[in-house]
Amino acid sequence: MVFNTSAATPNVCLGQTGTVQLSGSENNAVTYEVYAAGIPTGITLTGTNGPLNFTIPASLLPSVGTFNFTIRATNGFCTPTFMNGTASINVNPLPVPTISGLTPVCQGTTGVSYVTESGKSAYTWTISGGTITSGAGTNTVLVTWNTTGAESISVNYQDVNGCSAATPTTKAVTVNPLPVPTITGSASVCINATGVTY
Repeated sequence: MVFNTSAATPNVCLGQTGTVQLSGSENNAVTYEVYAAGIPTGITLTGTNGPLNFTIPASLLPSVGTFNFTIRATNGFCTPTFMNGTASINVNPLPVPTISGLTPVCQGTTGVSYVTESGKSAYTWTISGGTITSGAGTNTVLVTWNTTGAESISVNYQDVNGCSAATPTTKAVTVNPLPVPTITGSASVCINATGVTY
């Protein structure tokens, strides 16, 4: 029986499941068992020839780092004759986006710039109380603020490992109303009147 795991070490993001692939040339039914640090994981699969994919649950990939698994195969006829293979999964951290930009702002202000990290992909901006006028899908957006009060702008993206933040980063923005000046004073005056106060 020939038994191999895939040469490449797959990468996953923290909190995701992972997949390792096996290939074999055993013509009879084969049972595979997965072990993490020598302890059976409860993941088993029966099949004939590979490739076969094992899904490793996120509970077995609890933190950032490389996790190693032993995969044991038996054809059911020659027990306890086993063949062991090994597989690894790299778990990458989730990014934490930041947002820089102006707050507070005045209602109706246009072209207000908000910036997050560059060099990422799949930028997704959301906003309350305003409108993104340009830059959607990039690391820099320009905003017009329309509504007064406590508003916000949020962003998420994918890093070079294809990982996104668990939740978007949100920046609180206070939008202040525009002042409405008033004038008091006499509306009817005599020509050449002096010292009229407004």
